[in-house]
Amino acid sequence: MADSIPQIEDLIDLRTVLPDFSPPEHITETLALVSQSSNLYHQYTRDYGHPRLVTALAGLYSQFVGRQIDPMTEILTTVGAHEALFVAIHGHVDVGDEVVIFEPFLPCYKNLVESVGGIAKFVTLNLVQGPKNLGNKCIFDSKKLENCFNEKTKIVILNNPNEYFGKVFTLEELEFVAFLCQKWNVLCISDETNEFSVSAQNGPKIASLPNMWSRTLTIGSAERTFGVTGWKVGWVYGPSNLLFNLLMVHQNSLYTGNTPLQETVARCIEKNFQTQKHIIQTKKQYFAKKLTEIGLKPIIPEGGYYIILDLENLVCRNKTTKDSKFCEQLGKMGLLGTPMNPFFSEKNKVENYVAFSFFKKNETLDRAINILKQLV
Repeated sequence: MADSIPQIEDLIDLRTVLPDFSPPEHITETLALVSQSSNLYHQYTRDYGHPRLVTALAGLYSQFVGRQIDPMTEILTTVGAHEALFVAIHGHVDVGDEVVIFEPFLPCYKNLVESVGGIAKFVTLNLVQGPKNLGNKCIFDSKKLENCFNEKTKIVILNNPNEYFGKVFTLEELEFVAFLCQKWNVLCISDETNEFSVSAQNGPKIASLPNMWSRTLTIGSAERTFGVTGWKVGWVYGPSNLLFNLLMVHQNSLYTGNTPLQETVARCIEKNFQTQKHIIQTKKQYFAKKLTEIGLKPIIPEGGYYIILDLENLVCRNKTTKDSKFCEQLGKMGLLGTPMNPFFSEKNKVENYVAFSFFKKNETLDRAINILKQLV
């Protein structure tokens, strides 16, 4: 296969949320200003989080969780959202503990749980296609979720909105998860790195529900919020007693984060907090329209950065319903998509979905459409 794939510089890569356009000017201008400011911004900062950033984050998220977050004891800044997941799982999962994960999942969820001797239990998000957007048609079996909880369950991981299916959990669904957490004394890790990608007003946070602040760790990042994936500035907030374990893992592994980038993110939140929600929605609508125009039926998510094609509903030349085979075929033509099967457990393997990130220049999306058009 490698010999038949076009040269790397000619490939159109829609596998990852890696924008091929520059961040908004106010972000890069702020970074330039910080880099030319005080020498203090080029030295070590507070190990648990740059003071200005944790203060800005406390101001931002307190309004969403309905309580005043203490920036010094209830927020930890991390090297990206991945480190936040790492310290949360390593800080709270012991050998034999069970962790409930919704699928499709980010591979690091399962890998991190198993790396500390934990046992991953899976609940599948099912797509029910219809005229409405995916967010209203992506459901899970509440009975199967309930059956995953027992006296060995330590944590449930929410990815809200879901990375690949873009599902935004409804208030009713979050309340059910909260009920199970309280019934079985389970912690919740809520990975909300895609929180500002939702077209409508952001939904409720599980940490804001009654009796859930005390058992929830919520993760966010500047990478997705501002479209700066290379900055690797993330954070996690929650009650100080739960955060303590994370601080110990963080302090004895990475110790501290990048000072000038944390200062930059803090200033962007304080003075000109603009998410990329409008850009995300515009690009999603643009790509969906182009796919529809060539005869495809894209599954459009409520949140996140991917559009899904269901190969079982795809009428094309040399049709295959296997996502890996389809992606291999596209790769030979110069387009890289994401087969979804690696993001499901072996028991619940799904092989008919392919994901494409639409967070790219319109010219890039147009080139992708021209390749897909050849298969229709």
